[in-house]
Amino acid sequence: LAAGMDADVELYVDPAVDQNVHELFIEGDFGETYVRVTNMPSPDNPATSYLAALSVLSLLEKMDDPIVVGT
Repeated sequence: LAAGMDADVELYVDPAVDQNVHELFIEGDFGETYVRVTNMPSPDNPATSYLAALSVLSLLEKMDDPIVVGT
């Protein structure tokens, strides 16, 4: 990883799930963090998330905007 630290990674695949699910568990001397993100597949392409398509559209719109504030 970029931090140069060892990490344990587990990948699970469940064909019965109807959403994209990403879960992140982080443990360290600082404490613990848990993040879960779920989103729906694209209606036009179930192999990708609907959020990914919306993100691309947002980026294309921002490319035409002369002023950027924040991220």
